[in-house]
Amino acid sequence: LQGSRRYVCVRVILSSNMSSLPHAYLCNRMESAFPGSMAFVHNDAVVGAIALPDGKDSDTAASDLQKQLAEFVKNVEAVVGISDPFYNLEDIRFFYDQASAALSAGQFCVQESPCYYFNDFALVKLVTNAFGDLPPEMYYSEGMKRLAEHDRKGSVSYLETLRVYLQNNLSITRTSQALFIHRSTLLDRISRIE
Repeated sequence: LQGSRRYVCVRVILSSNMSSLPHAYLCNRMESAFPGSMAFVHNDAVVGAIALPDGKDSDTAASDLQKQLAEFVKNVEAVVGISDPFYNLEDIRFFYDQASAALSAGQFCVQESPCYYFNDFALVKLVTNAFGDLPPEMYYSEGMKRLAEHDRKGSVSYLETLRVYLQNNLSITRTSQALFIHRSTLLDRISRIE
């Protein structure tokens, strides 16, 4: 199994509607839907090593897999965390941790898609692990504390505005569209945040 074949590790959790579905059945469905893959039950979830299609560039293979996984989890009413691609199956434990982190962060952040990729949530995992037992607010700078205080008292969330602004790579246009506000309103908020 070692060598040139690339895999992703997935962790699949069934919705409460389908929780009585046998996990062994889901393992069989996954192995049938994704040839060359392996699936097994671990901690009330189905874990799989899904083989990426041979002979395709990384972007095409990732896009094809994304479509297949979205269709698969839709049919079985599930959500899935997906690791980064890897070659060596002996390292699956690390990629299982990635898939688990993507799943928990994705469900927490409430995405529209039932597929959560580790790459989209790596920073969340990194920051979450950095906190330890203390709440995130304990790590706020004085400026962030003032923004949080404003948000508790005001009707406009500066922290949410800042989060969306950073998420959109400091694009005024995309941020104003995502927040459903006028461009000048966003510029005014950013000025106040600064």
